[in-house]
Amino acid sequence: MKFIFRMQKNKKILIAIGLIVGAIVLVGVIINLTRPKTSVSVTKKTSKLAESQIDSEAIPTVGPEVQVKIVSIDPKKVVKLVVDGVPSNTTSLEYEFIYSTSEQDSEGVFSTAKPKEGLKSFPKSFEREITLGTCSRNVCRYHIITSKITVRLKFEGDYGSKLFQKDFDSSIL
Repeated sequence: MKFIFRMQKNKKILIAIGLIVGAIVLVGVIINLTRPKTSVSVTKKTSKLAESQIDSEAIPTVGPEVQVKIVSIDPKKVVKLVVDGVPSNTTSLEYEFIYSTSEQDSEGVFSTAKPKEGLKSFPKSFEREITLGTCSRNVCRYHIITSKITVRLKFEGDYGSKLFQKDFDSSIL
């Protein structure tokens, strides 16, 4: 009789442990499915600037006074976008970097800049440090770039919209 009682007690313990492990796995799956994905990746098909160029071919390009360069800050990790000759009265500047990586054909960075607080428009020069990767909670996963870098800029102001696009060799990184 004691043997049967011990077996039933062991079965109950095993069932309880199984239920606890199952609950932990279930909670982990639910957390993973509901956790927001943070990424700055874009694809050529869904990038906002690419859409605007396709949808609205009437948007003029900027003139030769707009000079754009990329300066390496932290090799293969962080660059500085430098724009000289920003059109007068520019109130918004969208920028997009598109490139291939060792993991994906189309990867990149996209963002919009506004003039500094208190200013209605940008000055003639604009600079922005850009991380070439994905960062979340102060941990960055840098992209291993395997292609040219296409830089697209869209300037907005009282003049309407103007576009800029140029390919840069990734060896400058």
